[in-house]
Amino acid sequence: MLEYIKKGVILPSWSDIKIKVYSHDALRNGANMECEWFFAYEEARATHHDRSQYAGYLNNNEYQHVKLIAPWRITCEEDIQFVWVQPEWRIVEFTDIHVITGVVDYKHQNSAHVNMFLRRWDQEDKVYTIPFGMPLAHIIPLSDRRVEVKHHLIDHREYTEVLQKQNAALSWVKSKMSILKKSSPSKCPMSSLLHPIKSKGA
Repeated sequence: MLEYIKKGVILPSWSDIKIKVYSHDALRNGANMECEWFFAYEEARATHHDRSQYAGYLNNNEYQHVKLIAPWRITCEEDIQFVWVQPEWRIVEFTDIHVITGVVDYKHQNSAHVNMFLRRWDQEDKVYTIPFGMPLAHIIPLSDRRVEVKHHLIDHREYTEVLQKQNAALSWVKSKMSILKKSSPSKCPMSSLLHPIKSKGA
């Protein structure tokens, strides 16, 4: 465990956060939202994805997706991948909060938003409290090379430029993926399972 802790960096909560997940009963009785959130930091934001975007990952009825919009941006000059994992030594007491594991790079994108799932209860609305400073993600470089971490404050102009670079890069990637998808058949051996059999005779 010690060697694991020594690797990578920790992304902590940047605010005291309360997230209210409405119960099954509340939703059945006409609640007009699935969840809501409250931040001590006034400019902090969150959102959640439509259920169709994570269908099959967890039971849609038992868990609520929430994305915490991080105020930080991460960049890397080299094409190094980083794995995101949930910090086990501080979040273990929050057994109903599941931070999603994933692999990202910070050369082509720079967001550090935290995607999580929170358990939905049957009869009782549940309020989850995440204190300021609580570790939310453990970010570990997938490289044998030494990765130097630098952090600094930037002004609004530079922050906007960073966002614009990411938006431009994402637009380029999406356009290329769209072209490749139309022009090249999938080489994945499981790709045929992704389409209904009836489509072959349509």
